[in-house]
Amino acid sequence: MRQGVGMKQELKLGLVALFTAYLAACGTDTSGPANFSDEVIDADIAMLAADGALDDLSAMHERTARGAFEHTRTVLFFGEGDAPQNEYHPTETMWIEITSEMSGEITRDNWSATMNRNREIEITGLLGEETERTVNGVGSESSTRVRNSDEFGTRTYVMSGTSVINNVVHGVPREEFPHPLSGSITRDIEVVITNGPNGDETRSRTVVITFNGTEFPEMTVDGVPFEVDMSAPGGPRPFRKGHHGGPGK
Repeated sequence: MRQGVGMKQELKLGLVALFTAYLAACGTDTSGPANFSDEVIDADIAMLAADGALDDLSAMHERTARGAFEHTRTVLFFGEGDAPQNEYHPTETMWIEITSEMSGEITRDNWSATMNRNREIEITGLLGEETERTVNGVGSESSTRVRNSDEFGTRTYVMSGTSVINNVVHGVPREEFPHPLSGSITRDIEVVITNGPNGDETRSRTVVITFNGTEFPEMTVDGVPFEVDMSAPGGPRPFRKGHHGGPGK
């Protein structure tokens, strides 16, 4: 990844093309209502984006994926002058590159999905006695059989997207700073709804999560605010009820 921004943009464009082709191949396998409100769609997309952000944070801390996931990961260490290292050194490692792929089933409350996620991240600021480390990277994801059942009905569709991790700063030691201090994760997500009353439809949203040092960073879905909860890695919906612009989940 030390080739810089050009390589990251090239990777991102390649991932967009890959998942556009994926949607064309898989769209006919899903069905769901095409006329539920934008607020309900926003809440469903917030669910996906918050879950993805929790996986992103796990990768940043070099933790393994949740138990239901298959996970492959490559970790490379580099010292001064970008010299490769055989292993991590607490004061001599300068930066780390992590490439990972994970796939599996996700279930939270009445929400479930079959998920595949890929990411490539770079962790910098490690040389010497570090007080902060910074994460940048790109990723992609696809979701099939996404299903959400609640008071607004049952919705089934395909989602896919790309993500950009931008200058997410973690304080060191992590025990004192469990949540990112600043930075953001942006996801461009496409939702395919098929076989509805209005025929096949595609909706697109941009989700931005901005970190603030607490477990409740700010989230917006096309500008609509949500408050995501980074302390909910599994089970409950990872955003606070009554603290977002959606339909009162």
